[in-house]
Amino acid sequence: MYKLARFLQKSAIRDFHHIGGLRSKIALKLVKIANNDIREVSLNTVAFATQIKRREIMKAIDANKSYEYIVKDERKLKDVEKTVFLCKFLDPQTAADLGDRIYQVSGLGNKRKEQLLTGTQKYSILKTCLVGWKNMRNDSGVEIEFDNKKIADMIAMIPPKYRTEIANYISGESEIEEGEE
Repeated sequence: MYKLARFLQKSAIRDFHHIGGLRSKIALKLVKIANNDIREVSLNTVAFATQIKRREIMKAIDANKSYEYIVKDERKLKDVEKTVFLCKFLDPQTAADLGDRIYQVSGLGNKRKEQLLTGTQKYSILKTCLVGWKNMRNDSGVEIEFDNKKIADMIAMIPPKYRTEIANYISGESEIEEGEE
């Protein structure tokens, strides 16, 4: 299109000794169309390249290795301010055992009682897979050392909203974002 636009402009100058008239208008429109096409192709290329970059190949996990997790609310903080949770992912057997215990039925007939124990499951996940933390601080700003022997007390120190988020990460129920793996 650029070549055609340039040809039209040159022919207008050659025939009329100035830029103007219908040929020049057409040439300008062709340049605008070409520029828009180039811009659109460029944007599509960038979008496509971004999609390709985001595609990830599945990576194996090691159920015996601990992974660092930072809750979403703290990810934009400075590194020295972030609390880092050390978690192991659920191995298949533990995941199956916990899944089997999520639904409880007791009694018969009118006394039958059914319960979905999601809270118990989340607590069990944390109890099994939370193996430490870094930079957990109390109200006074003093760092709290993680003690596996007092896991129930350690879990109780984590605000409830974050307990669920961490348990979801451990169990694979939340999307793992770039850099979390």
